[in-house]
Amino acid sequence: MTAKVISILNEKGGSGKTNTTINLGRGLQIKGYEVVIFDNDPQRASVEWKNNSREPETCPTVVPIDNPITKNDVAIFSEKVDFILIDGMPGLESDKRLEDATGYLNELTEDDRIPEDVRVEIIQRVFKILGPSRTAQARNTAAIALSDFVVLASKASPLDKRLTIRLALDLIKPTREMLGKPDYAVLINQSKQKGLIIEKNYRKELKGKMIETLQNTILEREIYKAVYDLGSTVLDKHMNTDAANEINAIVDEILCKLGVGV
Repeated sequence: MTAKVISILNEKGGSGKTNTTINLGRGLQIKGYEVVIFDNDPQRASVEWKNNSREPETCPTVVPIDNPITKNDVAIFSEKVDFILIDGMPGLESDKRLEDATGYLNELTEDDRIPEDVRVEIIQRVFKILGPSRTAQARNTAAIALSDFVVLASKASPLDKRLTIRLALDLIKPTREMLGKPDYAVLINQSKQKGLIIEKNYRKELKGKMIETLQNTILEREIYKAVYDLGSTVLDKHMNTDAANEINAIVDEILCKLGVGV
């Protein structure tokens, strides 16, 4: 079959995108599917995970891509694999540290003694290092347009919620209206335990905005961090049965939404 493209996105850093990507990728692989991961995040967390592995042949192929992903990138792998997973880029403007840095930069350069051309040059140099927010916007827009399904990895925290809702309403829904795809759903992760009020309220809020959610949740477990450092997943020999069960349930749920046999 032509490869199905699944993007794992959220503008918020630390929302669980890479953890979700590598475990879903391995889950699909164990089910017999050929999988490649596009690492579209400058932090290269998926690449690092692959490099950490003592058994890299058991991991999906990971391809680093610096620019917004193109149709050609997808076409190269489309007939060779069953699934392409995109580990997306966080929106740098949503990182509090960078907000603070930007404010401090503006404060420093407001000095009247600094010539305007020097001030502009300083700002340009700093933003070249930090990366302008439009870089993340371009990468996420491209990933969404190329996807068959988007997983919005999100904690039930105020900032995660705000950015998740914005991404769904401002980018995914308009793209879906124009192209007829992608399907999408929010995957709530890093929850302390199942059924907490904060998670129930988040699901209720998303439902009120007509935003889909996956039924299954990824709980906060130390095993996810441990296996990442080993270049492994919860589905491998270091597995935790409960964590493996939740990943398998999410894989099955996504396959069902894509109309692919489980």
